[in-house]
Amino acid sequence: MSDSSAQALDSDAVSAMFSAIESFVNDSFSGEQGDRLTDLKVGERNVWVGHGPKLMLACVIFGDAPESLKADLRETLDQIRVAYASELNQANAGELLLADVDNYLHPILQSEAKESESEGKRSKSMILLGLVLIGLLGYGLFHSVSKRMTFDSLQSVLESTPGMLVTEIRQEDDQYFISGLRDPQTELPINLLSNIGIDEQQLEIVMRPFLSLEPEIEVRRFVKQLSPPEGVQVVYQDSKVKLLGVGFINLGRKVF
Repeated sequence: MSDSSAQALDSDAVSAMFSAIESFVNDSFSGEQGDRLTDLKVGERNVWVGHGPKLMLACVIFGDAPESLKADLRETLDQIRVAYASELNQANAGELLLADVDNYLHPILQSEAKESESEGKRSKSMILLGLVLIGLLGYGLFHSVSKRMTFDSLQSVLESTPGMLVTEIRQEDDQYFISGLRDPQTELPINLLSNIGIDEQQLEIVMRPFLSLEPEIEVRRFVKQLSPPEGVQVVYQDSKVKLLGVGFINLGRKVF
């Protein structure tokens, strides 16, 4: 979407902008759940990219834009997210939003146009918001990259879990099929998975049991088997599991 008085961008310029934004999303977006707003430089133009969970809004600026525009972009992003909360969870969210968010984007263009007139600047500077609001920049691109990052995060969490050896992770829609080996003392890291937006119900796990030799797992195994008394610690030192401390074992004997 753009202001009618904005100068048209040639196909090469548009391609360069999308390439820059795509590169930014792939290289810099770290899966954070909070909103962010980042400045990009594409040739002689500035591109402001506001993004948060499931949604992105990119704005190409001609000339100089006031800092207040950043707050407007964040507010607009929040308004769209609230108004289309249910649509954002649908597979065709990009199509639904792009066809229906003009009412949220137009006020930005109109308010900036008024500012430019009052300051005596013609469209080149404030048509800045001639903006080719690359509205909701390809929700498809964002959604695709977001899914890939979630998949990579899941793989990283599972592979770094002691006592677990993952041989395959396969994704179908929002379901993840995981196979491999797991020590009986290893629990699924539910909290870590929740942090990256994955619910336990999205996982179908088929694991064969095995005995892990990782220190943390061996300590757990010994604690379970020995049930050491209070005052005794089970630790892993010098490549061995050791008992440290002093404790008393109740043998259950009675003195008559």
